[in-house]
Amino acid sequence: NIFFDKTIISLNLSNHKLINLPKEIKQLINLTELNVSNNLIIGLPEEIKQLKKLEKLNLSKNNLTVILNILIELKELK
Repeated sequence: NIFFDKTIISLNLSNHKLINLPKEIKQLINLTELNVSNNLIIGLPEEIKQLKKLEKLNLSKNNLTVILNILIELKELK
Protein backbone atom coordinates (compact mmCIF):
# COMPACT_ATOMS: atom_id res chain seq x y z
CA ASN A 1 0.00 0.00 0.00
CA ILE A 2 1.61 3.25 -1.14
CA PHE A 3 -0.07 5.23 1.61
CA PHE A 4 2.23 3.70 4.21
CA ASP A 5 5.39 4.83 2.41
CA LYS A 6 6.23 8.17 3.99
CA THR A 7 9.23 8.62 1.68
CA ILE A 8 7.11 9.30 -1.41
CA ILE A 9 7.55 12.89 -2.59
CA SER A 10 5.89 12.70 -6.01
CA LEU A 11 2.76 10.78 -6.98
CA ASN A 12 1.09 10.53 -10.38
CA LEU A 13 -2.47 9.19 -10.26
CA SER A 14 -3.60 10.69 -13.57
CA ASN A 15 -5.83 8.80 -15.99
CA HIS A 16 -7.17 6.25 -13.50
CA LYS A 17 -10.88 7.16 -13.55
CA LEU A 18 -10.72 8.08 -9.85
CA ILE A 19 -13.89 9.56 -8.40
CA ASN A 20 -12.23 10.66 -5.17
CA LEU A 21 -8.95 10.54 -3.34
CA PRO A 22 -8.72 8.18 -0.39
CA LYS A 23 -8.52 9.71 3.07
CA GLU A 24 -5.26 7.83 3.54
CA ILE A 25 -3.61 10.45 1.32
CA LYS A 26 -2.89 12.33 4.56
CA GLN A 27 -0.23 9.76 5.44
CA LEU A 28 2.02 10.90 2.58
CA ILE A 29 3.45 13.68 4.74
CA ASN A 30 6.49 14.31 2.53
CA LEU A 31 4.54 14.62 -0.71
CA THR A 32 5.54 17.72 -2.70
CA GLU A 33 3.90 16.89 -6.05
CA LEU A 34 0.53 15.28 -6.72
CA ASN A 35 -0.94 14.78 -10.18
CA VAL A 36 -4.55 13.61 -10.28
CA SER A 37 -5.41 15.08 -13.68
CA ASN A 38 -7.74 13.39 -16.17
CA ASN A 39 -9.91 11.61 -13.62
CA LEU A 40 -13.52 11.94 -12.50
CA ILE A 41 -12.80 13.55 -9.13
CA ILE A 42 -15.66 15.65 -7.81
CA GLY A 43 -14.07 16.90 -4.58
CA LEU A 44 -11.04 16.74 -2.35
CA PRO A 45 -11.00 15.11 1.07
CA GLU A 46 -10.38 17.37 4.06
CA GLU A 47 -7.36 15.19 4.81
CA ILE A 48 -5.45 16.73 1.90
CA LYS A 49 -4.89 19.76 4.14
CA GLN A 50 -2.39 17.68 6.10
CA LEU A 51 -0.01 17.60 3.13
CA LYS A 52 1.88 20.65 4.39
CA LYS A 53 4.81 20.17 1.98
CA LEU A 54 2.67 19.95 -1.16
CA GLU A 55 3.99 22.44 -3.75
CA LYS A 56 2.44 21.23 -7.01
CA LEU A 57 -1.10 19.93 -7.39
CA ASN A 58 -2.53 19.12 -10.81
CA LEU A 59 -6.33 18.85 -10.70
CA SER A 60 -6.99 19.57 -14.37
CA LYS A 61 -9.64 17.70 -16.34
CA ASN A 62 -11.75 16.52 -13.41
CA ASN A 63 -15.33 17.20 -12.30
CA LEU A 64 -14.43 19.40 -9.35
CA THR A 65 -16.76 21.87 -7.75
CA VAL A 66 -15.71 24.38 -5.06
CA ILE A 67 -12.38 23.48 -3.46
CA LEU A 68 -10.99 26.89 -2.48
CA ASN A 69 -11.38 26.42 1.30
CA ILE A 70 -9.17 23.36 1.28
CA LEU A 71 -6.52 24.82 -1.02
CA ILE A 72 -6.14 27.98 1.07
CA GLU A 73 -4.63 25.89 3.86
CA LEU A 74 -1.92 24.40 1.61
CA LYS A 75 0.60 27.21 2.10
CA GLU A 76 3.39 25.69 -0.04
CA LEU A 77 1.32 25.43 -3.24
CA LYS A 78 2.81 27.42 -6.10
